[in-house]
Amino acid sequence: MNWSELNRQSYDKIAKQFSFSRNYVWPDVLIFREVIKDGDKLLDLGCGNGRLVGLLKDIEVDYLGVDFSEELVACAKNNFPDKKFLAMDALNLNLPEKSFDVVLCVSVLNHLPKDKHVQFVANIKKVLKPGGCLLMSNWNLWNVLGKKSIWRADPSTRLRVTDRVTMTQRSIIGDWKNIVTKWKSGETEAELYYYAFTKNEIKRLLVKNGFEIEKNYYSKKGRKSSWLLGENIVTVAKFG
Repeated sequence: MNWSELNRQSYDKIAKQFSFSRNYVWPDVLIFREVIKDGDKLLDLGCGNGRLVGLLKDIEVDYLGVDFSEELVACAKNNFPDKKFLAMDALNLNLPEKSFDVVLCVSVLNHLPKDKHVQFVANIKKVLKPGGCLLMSNWNLWNVLGKKSIWRADPSTRLRVTDRVTMTQRSIIGDWKNIVTKWKSGETEAELYYYAFTKNEIKRLLVKNGFEIEKNYYSKKGRKSSWLLGENIVTVAKFG
């Protein structure tokens, strides 16, 4: 199964409803503002509807957002007409080498199966300048209370996310770190694939591929948390 293609088709299908549900910057990624500087050339990899432009308030950067979903890119262009967005797959990143000071990557790598992780990181390395930073967060699917949780793999489990969105944990496929969820809003629904990272797995992946880890921790509402309660894994890594 091509999980990346499944996710692309799903995000194209739910783009407008999904964009409506992603209209603010999560507290867990606000720490990235400490790293991004005026004048940086920044790639928002997997930009979705462009909401992370809000993270850059009062910081003057040369911004480019890319996403594999053409429908989400259309939403981003509508939301932020003064910014540049391109429809492009992170696994086939056709951008100038060594051209970005910062790569911002929020809830993207967790959408790729394990056999695509090294390729994803290699593409980031190609576009980062020496000494550039990767600012990344990924869902912590080990969170026992999480809306997306590896512990909620029972197909009958239904989670009320809001009055508008219902998500069903549909199945675990093959390896137990691979999860498919069902995203639903009204009559629109689609399946989304996730890989259940641990923070140590992310650290090993990045260090093995030439990154130096500066921060790597479980986070909840902007504060450090635990494996079982953290909502995201927040990572700051420097390349070269």
